[in-house]
Amino acid sequence: MSDELKNRAQRNKRLIFDAEAFVQYNVGLVSVARGRMDEALADATRLYTLASTSNRELVMRMTDDVYRNRTAILEALEPATTEQTLFKTSMLNRSRVEYLDHRSKINRELIEAGDKIAEAMNLLKQAAASFGDIADKMLEHCDDAADLNAEYFDGELVKQMQAATEQRNTERINENLELIAAIRERAQGNRERLLARFTQAASEAENLGELNDRLESQRTEIMSLREKIDANQHRIADTIYKM
Repeated sequence: MSDELKNRAQRNKRLIFDAEAFVQYNVGLVSVARGRMDEALADATRLYTLASTSNRELVMRMTDDVYRNRTAILEALEPATTEQTLFKTSMLNRSRVEYLDHRSKINRELIEAGDKIAEAMNLLKQAAASFGDIADKMLEHCDDAADLNAEYFDGELVKQMQAATEQRNTERINENLELIAAIRERAQGNRERLLARFTQAASEAENLGELNDRLESQRTEIMSLREKIDANQHRIADTIYKM
């Protein structure tokens, strides 16, 4: 083997060592990035539950109570004339119409919000399928590599070594160099995407924190309004029968 070929093989070894460090560092970044995304997903799911189930349910019950109180106030009217009777009836109807109008509009918005959840579920399903496909590729690669190891162990590697020529070695060295160049280019692109994801994750964490503060403040406001509605209901109850 010529000195030039030896030098090229040694240079490839150095490049492989450098590429390995780059790729393995990216492996760590991938794990950290996925961990952050999983944490953000868990936080987003918790906030979704808080907003869609807890807070929404509390407000819906309060809405029913507000209009029930109004109905009780209107029912307590004692009209003395035909016009007053019509006033009472039309006001009861207006209260019911306003309630139904509000509820139908909210139903529409709930449906649209549900559509977003359906989209999110579809994306999660696609992500799960992608991870499954990746695992299949890794399994296939490991299976092929294990089969090749067995062939090497059973004598194929020695056979190839004994049949080695300078031309074939040169071809392999050149192929290795091309593969290393492709690996380094791909690793650089991966690094850039991962760093961009870290920036996005930081922004998402901030947004989730702001949403959490908003929903917690909303919960406090809901409980405060609940006290107001309950106080009104006690006042109305006293007009029905004073305890």
